[in-house]
Amino acid sequence: MSSRVKTLVIVGSVAALIVAAGFSRELYNNYQVDREIEKLRDKAKALETERFSISELKDTLGSQDFLEGEARLKMGLKKPGETAIIIPEVTTEPIVVETSAKKEEPKENGGNTVKEWFKRFFSK
Repeated sequence: MSSRVKTLVIVGSVAALIVAAGFSRELYNNYQVDREIEKLRDKAKALETERFSISELKDTLGSQDFLEGEARLKMGLKKPGETAIIIPEVTTEPIVVETSAKKEEPKENGGNTVKEWFKRFFSK
């Protein structure tokens, strides 16, 4: 091969490498942008869900029934002609029952239970 062909091959190879490097850099940038777009879409969905929850809470808290219930509960208000009845809270304390169980008296052998068990299992 002539030196001119070698030069063209080298220049072409270098040009191809430069184009390939630029192409791969753009592919990587596109990949990063796509990942960022997905993250933002996920965040938008989460914010939309939160907005919906807040909207429902606002509707609930602003409703006449809720306001009336809170006024009755926290301020002790009642409608004209209504009779308020206060029911005391039930305590959940355990009930202690004393029993008159007969206490065992110590045995004459000093209460040596090891000997008693030994006799019980090994003597016939």
